[in-house]
Amino acid sequence: MTKIGDIVNIADMEFEIERGMVNRRYHPLDADLAIVGYSDAAQWANEWTPTQRALRGVIYRVSTGEVLARPFAKFFNYAQEPGVQYDLDAPIYGAWDKADGSLGILYYVDDEDSPAYGLNVATRGSFASE
Repeated sequence: MTKIGDIVNIADMEFEIERGMVNRRYHPLDADLAIVGYSDAAQWANEWTPTQRALRGVIYRVSTGEVLARPFAKFFNYAQEPGVQYDLDAPIYGAWDKADGSLGILYYVDDEDSPAYGLNVATRGSFASE
């Protein structure tokens, strides 16, 4: 079982939450479920600490730290990632179109006593998005 502390240092996560670079939101029906993700402030600051990059809609149980869903870490568009140099003469082995959209995060709550029991979908920053 993966725990939130296996993904990020808990003290670093709490620090990022305190300074507003990571948001933590609780499930509206089950306060033992939390979703953490980088904030709009992190996007505007464009500093991208390892903690911010790792927390892109991670869903976990607060009481145990058990991770229920772990989407891909933050990834970047061409020339967006700070400090990365590209070899423009390198061969291209594939190209893909990156379209902006919504990230749907499927997660399963196995506790039959939870009002969120069963399969659910969240977005990167919310349990209750339209």
